[in-house]
Amino acid sequence: MNWEKLYNGTEKIYDCLRLNSAVILGTLLGLGIFGLAPSLQAAHHVAKSIHQQKGINFYSSFFTYYRKHFIPSNKIFLSITLLYGLPMLAVQQLFLPHFGTGALLVFLVSQGAMLATLNTLFAMYEFYELPIRSYFPSALKFLTYNPFGCLLALLWLGICSTVSYLLPGLLPFLSIGVWVYGNMGLYLKYFEDNEDKVKGAQLNNDTEMVRETTQN
Repeated sequence: MNWEKLYNGTEKIYDCLRLNSAVILGTLLGLGIFGLAPSLQAAHHVAKSIHQQKGINFYSSFFTYYRKHFIPSNKIFLSITLLYGLPMLAVQQLFLPHFGTGALLVFLVSQGAMLATLNTLFAMYEFYELPIRSYFPSALKFLTYNPFGCLLALLWLGICSTVSYLLPGLLPFLSIGVWVYGNMGLYLKYFEDNEDKVKGAQLNNDTEMVRETTQN
């Protein structure tokens, strides 16, 4: 038996359990609707630190970040809920039974794009400092830069949701933490790769400029 792999596996499960418990506690402290966004955002922040192997005080880091970003994260996600979530819910409740195949396909694709954008947005908030109003369009734009990566992250969300539906007892203990841990891990790699490409392109541009200046 490979004890090192067993230890690493149990440590990851323990991290997911803590992430799950912190999200639920933070959501309750924020009275549900106001606590969900900052809880998920703080969980992504802590998951990023775990992936980068930074030594942190888990719950202290979570709730310090939770308090600091309570208002900004709610501004982002409550705005999305009001401008997109509620209208889509109304469409689903009132018109979905009357949709034809084409309209139903468009509706499902838009739902998938929305979930993929939210997946990206949680992770992007931890990697880039942008004006609050810029996060949603930037996350939506990233889908065009890395569609397969975003689709993989969406698939991960779908797997976690399906398992939670089949085994609802996991939701209060593990499901949310597993999703956050995996989602942050995927996007951390995507953003780091994207930064390497940007730096590589900038280096090539600088080299070309130096070459042209030398020739002239």
